[in-house]
Amino acid sequence: MPPIKGLCLLAIVFFSFAIGEGKILPDIRLPKSIVPEHYHVGIVPNIHENNNAIEGFVHLDFFVQSPTDRIVMHAVNLTLNEDSVTVNPLPSKTMEMMRENDVSKTSSNAISEKSKVLKVLRPISYDIEKEFVIIQLGSKLEENRRYRVSFNYSG
Repeated sequence: MPPIKGLCLLAIVFFSFAIGEGKILPDIRLPKSIVPEHYHVGIVPNIHENNNAIEGFVHLDFFVQSPTDRIVMHAVNLTLNEDSVTVNPLPSKTMEMMRENDVSKTSSNAISEKSKVLKVLRPISYDIEKEFVIIQLGSKLEENRRYRVSFNYSG
């Protein structure tokens, strides 16, 4: 091996080892079963002396690429209010476009689906090493469907 290539390889290995401090780093990639489409996030800072606490809410719309019974998100130093967690099906993009263009084409079935709440199992779990929060559901989310997960949090 030419000296330049060997030196580059050694530098990459050293850099990788130094970043991980000799440990194998956890895989922090999220599962690919759901794809986020839209986030609506509210943050309320509690600005007081010696208080860095925050509270807020999240509404996350997502698309299901493959059936799953859990929602995995990144969360660092945040705690979800378990009683506030809800998961609802959303109408398809086609149904939304029809509703925007002609209200008479909106089916009552699409409206009732949006108000259906899926069962969220308790307790919500946390993987501190990977910085995950895991919401386990009582049934599988359907493939090629859109949903919204909503919750309040504190941190």
